Amino acid sequence: MLIISFAGLLLLASTYCVHLFLRVDSATRTNNRRVPSVGRLVDLRSRTHDAVQECFAYVISGDEAEKRDFESWTADYEQISQSFIHQSALDEASRVQFDRVLKHQRHIADSGKRLIDGYDQTGVVDPIDFHALEHDVDQFGQAISVLQNQLEIDLAKSQLDTALVWNRTRTESIVLGVVFAVLSSTLLVLLLRRFHAYDQLRDEAMTSILESNRRFRLIFDSEPQCVKLVDREGRLVDINPAGLGMLQADREEVLGECIFDVIVDEDRERFVKATQAVLRGESNSLEFEIVGLKGQHRFMTTRQVPIRYGSDESLHVLSITEDITEKRRIEKQLKDHRDKLAHASRVNLLGELVSSIAHELNQPLSAATNYAFVLEKLASETPVQTAAIREHAGQVRGQAQRAAEIVRGVRRLLKPSPGDNQPTNIHQLIESSLGIMGPDLRAHGVDLHTHLHAESLTVFGHQVQLQQVLMNLFQNAIQAMDQVERPRRTLTIRTASTPDHIEIRVEDTGNGIESDDTQDVFRTFFTTKAEGMGMGLAIARSIVEAHQGSLVVEQSTSRGTVFLVVLPLSGESADECCESKSLHC
Repeated sequence: MLIISFAGLLLLASTYCVHLFLRVDSATRTNNRRVPSVGRLVDLRSRTHDAVQECFAYVISGDEAEKRDFESWTADYEQISQSFIHQSALDEASRVQFDRVLKHQRHIADSGKRLIDGYDQTGVVDPIDFHALEHDVDQFGQAISVLQNQLEIDLAKSQLDTALVWNRTRTESIVLGVVFAVLSSTLLVLLLRRFHAYDQLRDEAMTSILESNRRFRLIFDSEPQCVKLVDREGRLVDINPAGLGMLQADREEVLGECIFDVIVDEDRERFVKATQAVLRGESNSLEFEIVGLKGQHRFMTTRQVPIRYGSDESLHVLSITEDITEKRRIEKQLKDHRDKLAHASRVNLLGELVSSIAHELNQPLSAATNYAFVLEKLASETPVQTAAIREHAGQVRGQAQRAAEIVRGVRRLLKPSPGDNQPTNIHQLIESSLGIMGPDLRAHGVDLHTHLHAESLTVFGHQVQLQQVLMNLFQNAIQAMDQVERPRRTLTIRTASTPDHIEIRVEDTGNGIESDDTQDVFRTFFTTKAEGMGMGLAIARSIVEAHQGSLVVEQSTSRGTVFLVVLPLSGESADECCESKSLHC
């Protein structure tokens, strides 16, 4: 506030000084303009008198040069008079008087022209014109004398006003200087006192900052998660006790060391790239594995943010890291349990299909037996019919491959396959599943319609588990249509694609699901079948959600039910997708 007051006082003093300067400058400028006015007026009178003399000289001597000079003056006198007006500081009374001077000057020009014209015509001077010119000259002399007196009076007054302005300005300047000196001294004293108060406040602020730092250090050291600060080269600047425990190290062992060295080779490059992105101003999170100084492996998840010090340049990376080793172990156990449960569900599903599959296998085996009997007969005949033997041998091979494909499909579903995800073509998976379900579809008299997307659709997932989801939906649809007439039994499979997802719709023409049961159908052990376990749809939904997708009842009426499966359309695994997104959040 004091600084603002001092600045206001300085601005006020400066403004008043400018005012004084302008006042003095205005008085001086007015005086300087009036000083030459009298001289210009004398020059104007002299030029007019010279013109009159030239007029008289012409009518006396007949000198053409004198005539031309007079005519030149009559042509220019008004312009000269206007120039006098612009260059002289005349007040209103002086301007009125000057108009009289100009009027008599005009009369002189007119009288002179008449005198010269009369002389040119008659060769003699007309006394009337001569006396008229003398009269106009006398009037002009009187008018210009009056104007000259007025200008001299105005000049004297202006000089007096200028002197008064100078005296008044000098006095006011002295008073202003004294007032400014007193006020400046007062403000200076107040500023010194304020600076002293600022020093006290600064000491108090420093004490507060030290106390705040102490509290921050207590919080930093008490944080149960690892908190660390890393510089541009990846060297550890600071770390809390929880982080030292994760690294199985003492502070002296790790401070100044490169944090990248404790990360396993498989994750090191990804971690370094993420850290470099943070140094460019981004924030991200990722999971990785480390090896402690004592050789113990741990899984970590970290969140990294840039730390800036008064500029846009990121100097350090602040990381909050959590040990998720135990969480990973529990997740693996849950996944193993889920896989075992899914495997049991597949076995149960195939148990329901076994009679149809056995019937389906009997057909190619019977056909192969018949073709083999024909081959034996053809081989015993003479001559040997080579072409017919080759044809029937091909039929035997085809029927055997058909039976083998059915067996392989059953074995894939029965075998507990490893949990590695891989790119999976959904259309091929649908066709393979329908191939296994073919006997059941024919046994129940179900017509199959497929409307697949024109392009190949690929997801990243567990092929066997995704096939289990599709077969479970197909089986439920077949069983849902047992209560309707055979001509109405239709299973329709549709696929569609959005920019990010693939959609699979399984439509049946059964009696539908009660509206109160549309959400319960996914609940474990819920079933509307007399001999059902209530596990199929619950396991199917858990498999789809594990693939970052969703399984819902899109529509269910008395004319049928539509189940919708949505899966991410991506070439990366779900975990990799999450990490990729987190690096750019």
